Amino acid sequence: MCTHTTRRLALAAATTLAAALPAAAQQPKREAPPALGTPKAFTLPPKREFTLANGMKVTFVPFGTIPKVSVYTMVGTGHIEEASNQVAL
Repeated sequence: MCTHTTRRLALAAATTLAAALPAAAQQPKREAPPALGTPKAFTLPPKREFTLANGMKVTFVPFGTIPKVSVYTMVGTGHIEEASNQVAL
């Protein structure tokens, strides 16, 4: 029984040592990153704001060559938008 316990302890020690060896290896020195370049000039294109005939406000900013759209919708709903005679509509 002593041999079995000794064998287990030796196996545990060997496993621990094998797991610790990579951490003990010397890490190479890291190189410094290259110097930063000068930033490119950036200006926003002019925006156009207008209101459609139905009252919807539009802001138009052309950017890039691929058409992109971002839509923000605000709908007045809820108790604060109801009149006193419009309960729970």
